[in-house]
Amino acid sequence: MLFYMPSIQTYLRLLAYNPSDRDYDAAHEWLLRVNDIETSEVLKIATSTYENQEHIPSVKELAELVKTNENDSIHIPELQKIIGEALAIMKQSRDPMHDQTHIVRAIRFAHILYKKLIPENKTLDWGIIVAALSWHDVYRVKNLGFLYNKNTPLRKALRKIPWLIDIDIYLVFKKDSIGSALSFLKESKRRIPKDLRRKIAIAILGEHSLSGFQESIFPGISLYKTIVFCADTLDLISISRACNGWRSIQKKGLMDMRWYNRLLVLNILSGLPRLEQHPSFAIALDLYQIIKQSTYEYVSRFFPTDAKLLSGLMNQKPIVQ
Repeated sequence: MLFYMPSIQTYLRLLAYNPSDRDYDAAHEWLLRVNDIETSEVLKIATSTYENQEHIPSVKELAELVKTNENDSIHIPELQKIIGEALAIMKQSRDPMHDQTHIVRAIRFAHILYKKLIPENKTLDWGIIVAALSWHDVYRVKNLGFLYNKNTPLRKALRKIPWLIDIDIYLVFKKDSIGSALSFLKESKRRIPKDLRRKIAIAILGEHSLSGFQESIFPGISLYKTIVFCADTLDLISISRACNGWRSIQKKGLMDMRWYNRLLVLNILSGLPRLEQHPSFAIALDLYQIIKQSTYEYVSRFFPTDAKLLSGLMNQKPIVQ
């Protein structure tokens, strides 16, 4: 999630945002059909819901997405174990927008970025990228925010106040990368080389860390932070991310639609309007344009009110049905 300050007027107008024209069943059926026939690698990832758990790639399969040299850290058996531990943690996530499927899609987006970057960056390490993405959201598994960590009568009552949910979401967001990096450092201690641990932890921290200082210690580390940021953000706007979110709420009882609506509003208001100007996002801009267009067409088809909100903030022209 990105955070920029939207206008007060826009924010207040969307405090009660709760569309009633979402056709969830048709949207889900369409997504299952289109993923079977989609041939574009980018859109294949963006429409992968992994509802059949057997289709989720194993650690070995994720490691072998790219052909790497023998010095790449992905070949370290203990690092593969650590990656597997993170994926197992994310499988238990109660956050419908930050689960194992999100991690796998982000890694697959990173694979596309890796292939683009490797000709000019011969020493790019796939193991650092996979490990960082695997661990970058583990903090959220046990930390859903004050309002949702426990189901007490008071907290349930407070969940009816939109701006309190917004504050809760923001506080979790601010702690996520630091908490996830600390979890990784704790679980990987004395298991892999120290420098490798530090590089992965810095990549997990991403945009929330001091680039200049870190670059002086580990030259090239900024590129890993950028890849993690871009891969994570590409999935933010994917069709599958949204679909997995509301289906997990409806079918598994995770969180609630108030939380989903507030997260949607905050992401749209705070991140999307300026994403294309973000300097770190330049390497993923072509992929973003493809995913953005497909997501907007999908939303326009099944979620008309959401499409109206997106049309202005994503600089899209309304689609006439």
